[in-house]
Amino acid sequence: LVNTWNWGASGLAYLYHYLEKATKPRCGNHGGQNCMFQAWIYEHFKRFGEGGAGEKYSHRDPICAKYLPLKGYKYLDEHRTTLDRMEVDEVTFISYEDHLHIHPFEDISWYIGWIMCGSAMISPYFPECVLRQFGHVQSIPRHPDESAKAGLNRFTIGEAFANYLVENYVTDEMRGPRAQNGFETVPGYIAWFYRVSHP
Repeated sequence: LVNTWNWGASGLAYLYHYLEKATKPRCGNHGGQNCMFQAWIYEHFKRFGEGGAGEKYSHRDPICAKYLPLKGYKYLDEHRTTLDRMEVDEVTFISYEDHLHIHPFEDISWYIGWIMCGSAMISPYFPECVLRQFGHVQSIPRHPDESAKAGLNRFTIGEAFANYLVENYVTDEMRGPRAQNGFETVPGYIAWFYRVSHP
């Protein structure tokens, strides 16, 4: 039965679980699907991904196989400085478009709510927060409590995931217009982002 399991959602739940733990004070590192996380960084931030692609990579391979493991910056301050100096044109907002003819976009990616890996690692999944990654103008997402209701057990989470088209779904209307440039946002989004985030 192992090939019938939802490995995408499980891998993301596992990664999100450890990323959340890594935000705690005095945490020096994190576990999880680091190759997936690194590939995401390399695909989206050109300064980090340049020169890391392997010669044997083809579009039929997973994107994680595209990059060779490289020794990066030794100190965190160097990463922060690189990120602070980055210009908008150095960010690839829609990084998988040239891969869609091999792995077409699946509608389940618009599921919103809880994903899990077993019963111990349960994390929220919010595609509304990354509409630019899906080629849409970024809008202000709903409050997480509205998108991923608290108090669900693993059975109700599994049921919601299986029946995602019923209500746990980012509808066409919620997605908004397609973006002309990857960095487009609705008016007021940046002010909202600075209010709720820690830039």
